[in-house]
Amino acid sequence: MFNGSLPVDTALGNAMPNLQGLRLLRNNLWGEIPPRLFNSCSPSLQELDLSWNSFWGSIPSSVGNCSSLKVLSFSRNYLSGYVPGEIGSLFQLESLILGDNNLSAIAQELGSLTKLTYLDLKRNIFSGKIPDFIFQLTALQYLWLNSNNFSGTIPPELFQTLTTIRYVDLSNNALVGDLPQTLWNLTSLRALLMARNALTGSIPEEIGNLEGLQVLDLSFNSLNGSLPSSIGKLKKLLWLMISNNSLTGPLPNDIANCSSLLWLNAAHNRLSGPLPDRIGDIGNGAEITFSENGANNSPLPDNAGDCSFIERWLPTDDGFNYNIQYSIMDYGACAAMWNNFLGGRLVLGGSSCLTQLNFTTSAYLQLSNNEIVGSIPKSLASFTRLSFLLLGDNNLTGNITQTLGTLPLLILNLSSNQLDGSISPLLGNLTCLSVLDMSSNNISGEVPMELENLGQLYSFNVSFNPELEGPIPKGGRFPGFQLSSYLGDVKLCFADGVIRQEIEAAPRTCPNNTLKLNTEPVETRESSYQHKISKPLDKYMTGGVVAGLAVAGLVVVIGAVGMWANFTTFRQKQGPASRRAGSSELDSLMAYHKHAISEKWHVEMYDGRRRGWLSYADLDWATCNFNDKKLAGKGSHAEVYKANLGGGVVLAVKLIEFHSGNKDDFLSHVRHIASLHHPNLLPVIGYFSRGPQHLLLSPFMQRGSLQDLLRDSPSVIDWQRTLSIAHGVASALAYLHDDCKPQNTIVHGSVKPSNILLDGLFKPYLADTALDRAVPVGVQPWQAPVQSYYAAPEHAPALEPAPEGDVYSFGLVLLELATRKTHQETAYGLVKRARRVAMGERSYDRDDGGLIDSIVRRTCADVRLLFRFLRVGLLCTHDDASCRPSMDDVAKYLSELKTEEDRSLPCIYAASA
Repeated sequence: MFNGSLPVDTALGNAMPNLQGLRLLRNNLWGEIPPRLFNSCSPSLQELDLSWNSFWGSIPSSVGNCSSLKVLSFSRNYLSGYVPGEIGSLFQLESLILGDNNLSAIAQELGSLTKLTYLDLKRNIFSGKIPDFIFQLTALQYLWLNSNNFSGTIPPELFQTLTTIRYVDLSNNALVGDLPQTLWNLTSLRALLMARNALTGSIPEEIGNLEGLQVLDLSFNSLNGSLPSSIGKLKKLLWLMISNNSLTGPLPNDIANCSSLLWLNAAHNRLSGPLPDRIGDIGNGAEITFSENGANNSPLPDNAGDCSFIERWLPTDDGFNYNIQYSIMDYGACAAMWNNFLGGRLVLGGSSCLTQLNFTTSAYLQLSNNEIVGSIPKSLASFTRLSFLLLGDNNLTGNITQTLGTLPLLILNLSSNQLDGSISPLLGNLTCLSVLDMSSNNISGEVPMELENLGQLYSFNVSFNPELEGPIPKGGRFPGFQLSSYLGDVKLCFADGVIRQEIEAAPRTCPNNTLKLNTEPVETRESSYQHKISKPLDKYMTGGVVAGLAVAGLVVVIGAVGMWANFTTFRQKQGPASRRAGSSELDSLMAYHKHAISEKWHVEMYDGRRRGWLSYADLDWATCNFNDKKLAGKGSHAEVYKANLGGGVVLAVKLIEFHSGNKDDFLSHVRHIASLHHPNLLPVIGYFSRGPQHLLLSPFMQRGSLQDLLRDSPSVIDWQRTLSIAHGVASALAYLHDDCKPQNTIVHGSVKPSNILLDGLFKPYLADTALDRAVPVGVQPWQAPVQSYYAAPEHAPALEPAPEGDVYSFGLVLLELATRKTHQETAYGLVKRARRVAMGERSYDRDDGGLIDSIVRRTCADVRLLFRFLRVGLLCTHDDASCRPSMDDVAKYLSELKTEEDRSLPCIYAASA
C-alpha cells in the first residue's frame, strides 16, 4: 500500500512515456491531485484509476491532456467543486467514473464525449435539473445519477436521444412529476431504478414496450392508479419493486405471464382484490433469461456498478434482517456482482439452508400492508423457487393451503388476515423455515407436532388465534419460544416443564396434565391491576374502563386483560361471528375492550402499520403497567420502558411529560422526525399522548447505550467495533446535515454516548434527533451541566444549535471511543492531551503515554489507523467552528479507515525511549 501524496513536480509522460495504464486504487494517497501530473501524458495511456484514496480538492483541468484515455476513474475520494470542461476533449473516453465524491457542478462540454458508454456520477452533491449535456451522449449505455439532489421533472430528451441506454439509476434524488412518455420507447433498457423520489402519476400501459427490461424499481414515490395489465409482456423481468406508493386495484392477472419474475415487492400500497389465480406461474422461466444473460454479458469497467444495488431487495420485514452474503461484495467486483445477479447466481451464504437445496437464486414475494382479499392461490405450489412469502396485514380468507408445505420457504408471514381452518402438518416439511408468523387470524385446531421438525425455526408466532387448542409441541425449537408467541390463545396448553415464568403468576396444571393459560379469576387480582393502571395515565382512563374491569366471574391469567385488549386490537378486521358464540368470558372481555381501546386509545404508527394496530392497552400490558422493573433508562425529562409485544416485537417506549407548550407543535415535530430514514438513525415508529404524557415508540436496542457499554463492559468494544460505531454515527449525522428531505439541514443538538444505542450486533443508532428542542420545558437539556461536556465552545444557551456543534460533539465521542476516558478528564483536557499525542509530539512508533485504551490498542490492525482516527476527532473538536470538517467528509474518511483495516495484524507499540 502506498502512503502520502503524489509528487507535485512529476509529469506522467516524462516519467513513464510508454505507460498504458495507471492504477493507484485502494491506497492511502491523500492531498490534492497535482495539476502538473497531467501536463504531459503518454500517448498510449488508456486507463487512469485513482479511486478509493483520500484525494481532496478539485479535479485538475490538465487531465484533458491525456487524449488517449478510455477509462478515467476518480471515484471514492473527497474531490469537490467543478468537473472541468477539459474532460470533454477526451474524445476516446468510454468510461467516466466520478461517483462517491463531493462534486457539485459539471461542465456542459462533456457532451462532446460521443464514445462514452459508462457515466457514473452517483453519491455526489449535484443539484438542480439533470444536466443537458447527457442528452448528447448518444453512445451511453450505463447512467448512474443516484443519491444526489437532482430536482425538477425528468426531461423527455433524456430518453429521446439515449436510444442505446441499458441501465439507468436516478433513485434517491428529488425528482418530481410524471414518468416521461419517451421512456417507453427504450427497447434496449434492461434496468430502470427511480426509487425514493417524489414521482407522481400512473404507470402507463406503454410499459409493456420494454420487453427486454429485467430490473424495475419505482418504490417510495407517490405513484397512483393500478398496475397495468401490459406488465405481463415483460417476460424477462427479474425484479419488480413498486412498494410504498399509492397504487390501487388488483394485481393484474397478466402478471402471471412474467415468466422470469423472482422478486416482487408491492407492499405498503392500497392494492385490493384477490391474488391472481396463476401467480405461481411467475418466475418459472427465469433460467431462460439467466442463460441469455450468461451468453451475452456486456463488458463493464472493473470498478463499474453500484455495489449497494443488490442489497435493495433484501427482505428486512418482521424484524428479520436476512442478510444475503456475497463473496464478491468488495471493490473491483461490482461488475461481477451485476453479472452474477443477472445470471442467476445470487448465492446465499455458506450457512444458509438454501445451499442444501442447490439453489443459486431464490424468489421473494412481498405484498404486505395492502387490502388484498380472497384465498391464497393453490398455484403458489408451482413457484418452486419461492423462499420469502410475506402476505401479512391484508384481508385474506380461507384455509392456509397445504401446498405451501411443498415450497422451499425461509420466511412465511401470513399475520393479520382472516385465515381460518387448521395449520397444515405439511408445514413441518419446510426444513429451512426460519420465520413462521400466523398471528392475528381465525386459525383453529391444534398446533401440529410435525412443526417440531423445523430445525432452523427461530421465530414462531400464532398469537391471537383464540380457537387454537390443545398442547403446544415441546420438541424441536419450541422450548425456546417466548410466551408472547401464544398471547390470546386461551385454549392452548403447555407441556409440563416447558413454560418459563414470564408472567406474574404461573398457570396451573390442566386436566390433561398440561399448563393452561386461563386460571385465575380477575376479582382476586382486581385491586393489584387497578393500582398499576394508574401509572402513567390513570387520570384519563374512562369510567367505562373501570366498569369493564369490574365484571365478575372472568377466568383469566394474571395480565389477561392486557392480552385480550391486545388480541382485539390486532383483530379489528374480525367480526363477532368469527369468535366463539355464547362465551360470557369473551363477551365481558369485549365489553372492557370497547371502552379501553376506542379510537382515542390507538397509537399513531409511522412504520406503515395501520392506526389501530397498537393501542395504549397493549403498551400498558407489555410494560407491566409501566412498572419500574420494565424501566430501561432515564433522561433529564423522560423515562424509557421495555415493551415486549410478542411475535419478536420489542419496543422502547419513551415517556415524556410536560404541562406547558403546544402539543400540536410537538406532534408535528415527532411526525417530521419519524419521516427521516437512515440505517443509523433510531426510527420513531409510533406516538401516543393523553394530557401531559407523551409516548414515543422505537425499536428496543438490545445492548443499550454506548455510554453504558463504555462504563460497564468496555472490553466488548474492540477496535473494529469502535470504527464501525464511529462510522455509523457519522453517516447518520451526515444524512441529517446534508441529505434528509424535505428539510435540507437538521441539527441533532445532543450528540453524546447516551444517545448512541446499539443493537445485538453492535450496530449503532443515533437517538433523540432534535428532541431536546421540541420538548417545551423550562430548562433545555443542552443547558444542563451533563450536556456542557459535549457542547462546542462557541455555543451559548440562547443560541440555536448549529451543525458545527454536532461536529464538535461527535469529535468528543470519537476521542472517548479511542481513549475510554469519560469522567477522568474534562473535555478540554482530553482534547489537549490527544492533540499532543496525535499531532507530532509523539510519533507513530513511540508510546502514546497511556492515552489510547488497551483494548483498542491490542485489537487494531495498524497503529497508523489509530492515529488517523484520533486526528479526525481533533479536526472535529477544533476551537474554530469554521475549521471543522463537514460530517459528510468525516463519514467518508471513516469509511476509508474501515476499508483499510486489516484484522490479521496486531498493533505494535514500541517502548518509549
